[in-house]
Amino acid sequence: MFVYKYNKLTKKQLEIVRQIKNSKLFNEIWYKAHYPDVVENNFHPITHYVLHGNDEGRDPSPHFNTNFYKKHAGIADGVNSLYHYITHPDNQEYVTESQLARIDQDMTRLKKSKLFDADYYLDTYPDVINAAVDPALHYLNNGWKEGRNPSKLFDTGFYLSKHPDIRQAGVNPLIHFLLHGVHEGRQTSPAIFHQNLSKLPASLREDYLLVKSSNTFDPHFYLNKYPDVLNAGMDPLTHYLQFGSFENRDPSATFNNRYYKAQMTPDEVKTLNPLVHYIKIGQTQGYSTNALSQTIPQALATGHFFDVVAQPDAPGTIAVMAHMYYPELSDTFVRYLNNIPYPFDLLVSTDTADKAIILKNTFNKIDNLDTLNIKVLPNRGRDIAPMVIGFAKEMLEYDFALHLHSKKSPYGSALSGWLDYSLDNLLHSPVYISHLLDKLADKKKNIGALTALPFPAIVEHMHWESMLDYGKSTLTKLGIDNNILSRFELQFPAGSMFWFRPKAMAPLFSGKLSLEDFETEDSQMNATLAHVIERLFLYIAADSGYDFEVIRPASPFEGATPFLLSHQRDRGYQISHVDEPMVSIIVPVYNEWSYTADCLASILAFTNQDETPYEIILADDCSTDETINASNHFKNLIISRTPKNLGFSGNCNLGASKARGKYLLFLNNDTQVQPHWLSSLTSVYEKYPETLITGSKLIYADGSLQEAGGIVWENAGGANYGRNDDTPSKPEYCYIKPCDYISGAALMVTHEFWGKVGGFDKLFEPAYYEDTDLCMQARDNGGQVVLQPASQVVHFEGKSHGTDTGSGIKAYQVINKQNFFEKWEETLAREHTTGAHILNARERSIDKPVIAIIDYLLPEYDRHAGARHTFNYIELLLDKGYVVKYLACKVENLRQLQFARELEQMGIETFYPPALGVEYDWNNWLIGTKGYVDAVILNRPHVAASHVVTCQEHQIPMLYFVHDIHSLREYRQAINAGDTKLAELIKRNEPNEVKLIASMDFAFTPSEYEKQYLRDKYKLDNVGVLPLYISKDMNQIPTYNEAPTGHEVTFVGGMNHKPNQEAVIWLIESILPHISDNSIIINIVGPNPSDEIYKLSEKHHNVIIHGAVSDDELDAIYHRSRVIAIPLLSGAGVKGKVIEGFKNGIPIVSTAIGLEGIKNVASILSAYDEPELFAEQIATIMQMSDEQWLQASTNMQNFYRSNYSFDAGWLALLEGLNRISLSHQEEGL
Repeated sequence: MFVYKYNKLTKKQLEIVRQIKNSKLFNEIWYKAHYPDVVENNFHPITHYVLHGNDEGRDPSPHFNTNFYKKHAGIADGVNSLYHYITHPDNQEYVTESQLARIDQDMTRLKKSKLFDADYYLDTYPDVINAAVDPALHYLNNGWKEGRNPSKLFDTGFYLSKHPDIRQAGVNPLIHFLLHGVHEGRQTSPAIFHQNLSKLPASLREDYLLVKSSNTFDPHFYLNKYPDVLNAGMDPLTHYLQFGSFENRDPSATFNNRYYKAQMTPDEVKTLNPLVHYIKIGQTQGYSTNALSQTIPQALATGHFFDVVAQPDAPGTIAVMAHMYYPELSDTFVRYLNNIPYPFDLLVSTDTADKAIILKNTFNKIDNLDTLNIKVLPNRGRDIAPMVIGFAKEMLEYDFALHLHSKKSPYGSALSGWLDYSLDNLLHSPVYISHLLDKLADKKKNIGALTALPFPAIVEHMHWESMLDYGKSTLTKLGIDNNILSRFELQFPAGSMFWFRPKAMAPLFSGKLSLEDFETEDSQMNATLAHVIERLFLYIAADSGYDFEVIRPASPFEGATPFLLSHQRDRGYQISHVDEPMVSIIVPVYNEWSYTADCLASILAFTNQDETPYEIILADDCSTDETINASNHFKNLIISRTPKNLGFSGNCNLGASKARGKYLLFLNNDTQVQPHWLSSLTSVYEKYPETLITGSKLIYADGSLQEAGGIVWENAGGANYGRNDDTPSKPEYCYIKPCDYISGAALMVTHEFWGKVGGFDKLFEPAYYEDTDLCMQARDNGGQVVLQPASQVVHFEGKSHGTDTGSGIKAYQVINKQNFFEKWEETLAREHTTGAHILNARERSIDKPVIAIIDYLLPEYDRHAGARHTFNYIELLLDKGYVVKYLACKVENLRQLQFARELEQMGIETFYPPALGVEYDWNNWLIGTKGYVDAVILNRPHVAASHVVTCQEHQIPMLYFVHDIHSLREYRQAINAGDTKLAELIKRNEPNEVKLIASMDFAFTPSEYEKQYLRDKYKLDNVGVLPLYISKDMNQIPTYNEAPTGHEVTFVGGMNHKPNQEAVIWLIESILPHISDNSIIINIVGPNPSDEIYKLSEKHHNVIIHGAVSDDELDAIYHRSRVIAIPLLSGAGVKGKVIEGFKNGIPIVSTAIGLEGIKNVASILSAYDEPELFAEQIATIMQMSDEQWLQASTNMQNFYRSNYSFDAGWLALLEGLNRISLSHQEEGL
């Protein structure tokens, strides 16, 4: 049903609508088909034309050209063209002329498109030749109506039958496709194979026929994914065979060209197309066409045991088997092996006696090492033969084992960091290892192997390659049926490093294999028996009756799978005495000593007294069990004992009177705390000083959620948000947020506020609603109540008071609800809501604007300028009181998850796909949160394009961060590379990118140049400039007291970005030869440098490739640098590295491209586009006196302060926020 949008029609406009409707000159069906946004926004077509369409130059039918009529009839702006014609019938000539003008426009479109082939049209329809008519005009006027096809690429009848809305509208199908269908992904023909085989090179004809007949190539997928092929008018299969496979384009949604190619031998890659290889060889050899989906496993707790008495016992005997070909890596192994919290034996293999001596001296330093057994074995079978042959007998003597080896990857290669990644995932910390061993020891789960996700650079090698038959014959030799390979898709511990139960791998240690079965290690051979066994480990475990599990350690502030300590009794615990505790932990108890003892033991085990000094006060409400002897079990435990039973509130108040800490933490005795629980709570007060109360996420012993913050409804009823959800790690439970109340089961409050209000209100004695009331008082006193989900506490609810509200102390839950309602009735009516607004209620955002930011990846701001730009404006929005949600469409590696945790600790609910390498869209989430989300900010063209329709359909305002105009950047790259054809193709596609920008309510670019480019060339008035790399506190910008003493030049940029690769190569090849000072050091900083860059650097002693570095490392490099080099030859947008140079106060030498788009940059910097001049300017800065250099540094920073403050960013952002009526300003959280 169409509506009169926003009821904006005046009486005059209603009269215009009536006249147009009665005239029969308005084609509603045509208008809807021609302008699909009208339907998407629920407009009546005539109403839209009257309100907007006429002013936008839209036509009411194919026979009336609005702009032509307006121009030639001489009517004023604001006058409706069609209405004017209806009321001035003498203007018929202008309508006739407008029809001719439209035909002329459409003919131009046809002749420019590869989808109209005049030669084909005339050859196929000779009657058109006889009629002596232009073939394009014939097709426009008659041909399409007669079902004629304009080319081999476009089937008129198919298009109209496939899309009945177009047929019904009477629209020329090809014109519709060129204007709209191509962007909507409409199919143009039932089969798009149209290659004339005689014109194909002979070498491709057989491949063409083979692939075409195999149904493995999806032409519609190919054309939709690669519209440049469609625009080029090329047969898609021909394009793939001739060009696409070399460009790593995918032939179908289920075939990853790059991944498959990695399985082929170098000779095969040279001679066979990947898809052809699959058809001929791969499908029978078990080759994979797509990388496995790598589900992100639930994080496991990390940390140390801070009390050895509280540390659990080893669940069995442990062996670590390490093959150490590179003894120089032994110190790294010692560092990680020291994390094993239990005695273990170390079985080491190496290939020489000299290495054995070095290893013995190093490994004897390991803390918990029980026995060291080193064997010198032949260098054969890589790291596998030493374990399954050399230590076969010993391995079966242990309950649990870990296999490692000294993996050494070429520095700077994609594999750099693999060893540390593997060791970190297997030996992260004592708590983590204890949890792993508990998993292996759990007979109910029957886990035989624990393996990490593959290192990112290894993913494309997670397949059989050519080894499937070798794998089958090896299984046969081990006495295992080959059918086990069908149990699950191939998965294996890449690098063969993993935890396992030796019993699960017993066939490997059975003696059925001999050393002679393994190939010698003369070189880095592939497809050996060692590689085969690596792929068989998990299948062997499965055949032995065991499962496997993928593991990973939790990153900082990440909620992990609960780790419950087993009963620890009569150990003689010792609580350290501290003179000035930061936190007083008050544990109210009434009997239930067993739970209390476990609770206290968990505090000692998982709480770092040095990091967060604490005392423990046991508040005993007249217990009669072993609780009365608590101080005998836990030395230095402070006891508060009530003279009579006071109930929960009174007992807590009395216990708190003994507290000395800055913070009081009330912790139920039927709980077990988790690692990092206390430090994460105190961190809330550092991040959000207005906080008076904070508390933990509560989890049941079965792993389900009890509560992630409490909600109080306007009727005083309550809700534990997320209660009984089996997945406490969902995004909605993992971000810091204000909430109505924190459960008294784990509640921290400032001592000062507690004293001010006199503790728990006696109105709520003996129990229930005292914690909720305290939280209401905190807000009444101008403070905040904040959930800290990174603090996790397992709660065995009901152990203290039971669950029956009809009798006993639980009955006070009903009584005190009424007391609470009467005390806070006015506040409840004013500030609280009903269950209909649960998304707002859970975070107290009912009066705050909610903005969802959708980006491709999590904001890895230390590696990507665009991510830092987005991150800065997230900080700004939070600072102004907006509620921000972040939705990432893809996660590429586990490292990126730490940025999700950082966002969550900023108070941002953060969503991302549950598996690595899988790309999501968030359209269903947007639809499901309609009415809650007030606007979206979209990043990157393909992400925006994936969500724009949903936002339009559901009237969600859209802001767009245009980090740069991609087509402009890619065009410049193509020109620099001398590829004029590609440049032309990119330029033709630019309007598609601009159309996306035009569809937004407002778009931001960091570049003044690009803003003017879009405004001048495309007449867009919805574009503004958003400054890059803004800073909230200019006083925190580092300043120099003295100039750097060295002679270092630094370039910073991620090398996945082609303009950065191009810049580094130009710097080394073209600029460096003109620098005569050999003492000058060139620092190249940024992830993923290419092999070409490494090879170039090897020719120059003064070029240092740093790769990816931390923020601290980058700061150190900047502090040594005398010059920032920006030798960019292509690209678009403002370059973050330039703004960072301004901020750090380091003189910059740049090309014009590097400085493009920065407002007023000419006032401070000149551009140098010639290598000689670039090098000369570097030399000039190097020769500056310290005073001159410091003055230049000051000038850089003054420019930054003037243009890149939070205030400047806010004024720019407001331009877009005002456009969508969403300006807002108050303090965050």
